[in-house]
Amino acid sequence: MKVPSHHFARIAGTVLLVLLACHKKEVAPLYEEVSVERRTIQVSASASGTIEPVLAIDVKSKASGEILDLPVDTGDDVKKGQLLASIDPRLPKNDLEQAQADLQVANARSSIRSSSWRVPIRW
Repeated sequence: MKVPSHHFARIAGTVLLVLLACHKKEVAPLYEEVSVERRTIQVSASASGTIEPVLAIDVKSKASGEILDLPVDTGDDVKKGQLLASIDPRLPKNDLEQAQADLQVANARSSIRSSSWRVPIRW
């Protein structure tokens, strides 16, 4: 059986269209080819999320009182011996003076008690 030429042209045209439709476009390369020369390379990056420190240290103090000055912020680098906070000295000073007064009272009471227990013995 002989296929008419116009059918052959239609079949060939359809096959050609299908092949052209299936052909993938070439992807552009992610790099650029250039001659060797010194240039400045700029690199940028962006990200989202939470930044976590490599090392976290809790700072605690035995002192209490009103904080008058706080020269460092959270996240600042600090050095050994650096002042972290200034605390109102009135409360510790008052506590020291009260303790010294309590000691003087206790010493006075002790001295009174020890002298009243001494009874002179007469022979």
